[in-house]
Amino acid sequence: MTFVVDRGLYPFESHFFTLPSGVRMHYLDEGDGPPVVMVHGNPSWSFYFRTLVQAMRGAYRVIVPDHIGCGLSEKPDDRRYRHTLEQRIDDLEALLGHLGVTKEITLIAHDWGGMIGMGYVVCDPSRIKRIALMNTSAFLLPAMKPFPWELRLTRTPLGALLVRGLNAFARGAVARCVAKQPMPAEVAAMYLGPYGSWGERRGILRFVQDIPLYPIDPAYPIVKQVEDTLPRLAHLPLLICWGSRDFIFDDVFLSAWREKAPHAEILRFPDAGHYVLEDEPDAICAAIQSFCLHNTSKPKTAQSTTRPPQENSLHDHRNIAAALVQIAKEHPDLLAVAMPQGREAGGSIRYARWSYAELDAISDQQARGLRRLGFQPGMRTVLMVPPSLEFFSLVFAMFKAGLVPVVVDPGMGLRSLKACLGDARPEGFIGIPKAHAARIALGWAKETIHHFVYVGRRVGRVGDTLDEVMLAGQGGGPMLHAPAPFETAAILFTSGSTGIPKGAVYTHRHFQAQIKTIRETYHIQPSERDLCTFPLFALFAPALGMSAYIPEMDASRPAKADARKIIQAIQEQSITNLFGSPALLRVLARYARSQPTQLPSLRRVISAGAPMPPSLLVALQPMLAEGVEIFPGYGATEAMPLCTLGSQTTLQETRFATDQGKGVCVGHPCVDVTLRIIAIRDEAIPKWSDDLVLPTGQIGEIAVKGPMVTHAYLHNEKGTALAKIHEGSEIWHRMGDLGWLDEQGRVWFCGRKSQRLETAKGPMFTVPCESIFQTHPKVHRAALVGLGARPNQTPAICIEPLDPKDTQDERWKALESELRTLAQSYDITQPIVHFLPHRSFPVDVRHNSKIFHEKLTAWAHTLLGPWVE
Repeated sequence: MTFVVDRGLYPFESHFFTLPSGVRMHYLDEGDGPPVVMVHGNPSWSFYFRTLVQAMRGAYRVIVPDHIGCGLSEKPDDRRYRHTLEQRIDDLEALLGHLGVTKEITLIAHDWGGMIGMGYVVCDPSRIKRIALMNTSAFLLPAMKPFPWELRLTRTPLGALLVRGLNAFARGAVARCVAKQPMPAEVAAMYLGPYGSWGERRGILRFVQDIPLYPIDPAYPIVKQVEDTLPRLAHLPLLICWGSRDFIFDDVFLSAWREKAPHAEILRFPDAGHYVLEDEPDAICAAIQSFCLHNTSKPKTAQSTTRPPQENSLHDHRNIAAALVQIAKEHPDLLAVAMPQGREAGGSIRYARWSYAELDAISDQQARGLRRLGFQPGMRTVLMVPPSLEFFSLVFAMFKAGLVPVVVDPGMGLRSLKACLGDARPEGFIGIPKAHAARIALGWAKETIHHFVYVGRRVGRVGDTLDEVMLAGQGGGPMLHAPAPFETAAILFTSGSTGIPKGAVYTHRHFQAQIKTIRETYHIQPSERDLCTFPLFALFAPALGMSAYIPEMDASRPAKADARKIIQAIQEQSITNLFGSPALLRVLARYARSQPTQLPSLRRVISAGAPMPPSLLVALQPMLAEGVEIFPGYGATEAMPLCTLGSQTTLQETRFATDQGKGVCVGHPCVDVTLRIIAIRDEAIPKWSDDLVLPTGQIGEIAVKGPMVTHAYLHNEKGTALAKIHEGSEIWHRMGDLGWLDEQGRVWFCGRKSQRLETAKGPMFTVPCESIFQTHPKVHRAALVGLGARPNQTPAICIEPLDPKDTQDERWKALESELRTLAQSYDITQPIVHFLPHRSFPVDVRHNSKIFHEKLTAWAHTLLGPWVE
């Protein structure tokens, strides 16, 4: 039966080209502009790309061939045509050569079309501008993936009979390759139409038979060559759109892509199938159009060391180290970083200092040394070095060399550390001897780490010292890896304060967006002086043109800092910017109560990590000059900064609502941040809908999008699915925080979603309740916990008094009585049944400020378990 094309569904003009082999190939050639080549898989044809062709032909020249034996192309027998991967790559080469399409090509491919397309790319990568792939492979079958039985069956005589006699393969694809809803009958007819007879199904059978499983298979050497070449294609922008409900190219393949192409931007659609473009046409069309729009520069070589041009757009993907290079050029003698080195004779702090020119030159030399000693671009490398001159130079050396720093908090605990490094699968490890000793003794990522650098004395015989890195880096020009737009820049692990730490995947775009937002939000000027009390924020100081002073403190224990040393550094060096966690600022405030202190040089104080109670702002404000504000910023490792509010507004206005149980106001969203409050849900939300958004005044989950919002967690598909919502090519991040918006558009923080209580009388939220008790003059901190299971939890409030002696029997009874009276004054705290004294709350490692409610809940259960209904 002759196939009649439904031009309503396929509204394109057909073109034909006779290949050198003498068979006729059908293709589409739509629109004008830069060339876009789409390569289909099996058993589909150019019809698969119909929506994408229509979306792109207005701005591009879109070329879509039908492979020989597929779609509207000729379907010759085996005597006239070799149905092999090598031949199909040659066919694509011949067609594009005939059409004069030989450069600046955007390649888009699906299924086995990805293998054909990538085979074409490998022949001459200079022809390619960017690549977008959907549910495909460019490598041999992953070790953890068994060959699907459906495909194995087709390689048997019975399977061949089913494919060619009953059209079982094409019919199976129509039924199983879409996942969200059944394929409409008219669409299914178009997929099946070209394969209406025994002879017309030869090509789709040969496709499956050509999949290489063993070295003797004809396509095996080609696939192996493509796989081996993938690391050298990291300079090409790569977008991967992935349907996870694919019974062939499943998430095992996606994990392999993450390993083999770590620079790729990945859009995962949890509810989409193999024909992902059928299940998610709007989102994928928008994503690919955005990908093409934002990757318009000429490809760079993978090993390039040239300085990229300056950019100022939201899509700036320059290497974050480019800012250091620029400042070193313009202000070579400006102080970059200073490290305390004891005391001068008069008691002032003595510093070792590097100028921007010195930091640039030293990090260049270290970058050259790392590369010459085997570290390669894209190599995930753990950095475990405390704040120091070497810490700053190594971070920028890693960025310049194209390495991907993996940053974890050493204080998160040995078990969490091992889990994080196991998930990260690093290949390199740079650390002080103590870190290496722990790595060796505890087996951190021992299966994957093969490159070692010791910052200090070498432990054992394997690896190089930093001195040897410097020696290897002598001689040569400046180093600055030129990243692809979506290339991974760093892996920053969350603190794990509300669960298992997760590795947020950062690109250079995210870092550039953060610098832009910090500069514009806080009006930071070049040549300012920053006291770097938090290592991650310290990295921004050189990028912002500030002089970074390292304080005399253990950065992992800010609550134990010596206030006198912090204040001395601020006063002696005329520090203008102080970033500190609430725990550190509380240390300063406590000191100032007994020793009145003035810090007139400070232009601002920025805090993050946990909400700051108004009482702390009141205690700190007298230390600052008139008009200088404290900014308790709001954000997360995955997305920062997001909101900010000055202390004057807090103290003059919002603090009173906080004390009344309305939550903590964190201010308006920062520039370029879009923020919404959505309905509270614990399950994944794959696709954005405006129906999720709650009205003003209603408490829900905070969701954000913007250029500083990361898109995924490393090797954590479940965590990514739970935290990310796709809206076309954009990603919303679910903060896991609860809050509400007031009529002025300000955000009020109400605690973590996972820590909310669900009682028989309704939900209860931590921060509003805790804020009420923290107004009591004897209370340091309060923590609301739920006993029992949702939705019938019993509320209990844990109290950490300012004076630990208030936890003792008689003193606690008096304080408890006052707190119970306070609780009855507010509707939201009246349901609280149990009041529990605690001498010192467990808090997070990173900021010493976030309360571990989960640990307090377990502790409360041990005390009250038998009495909890």
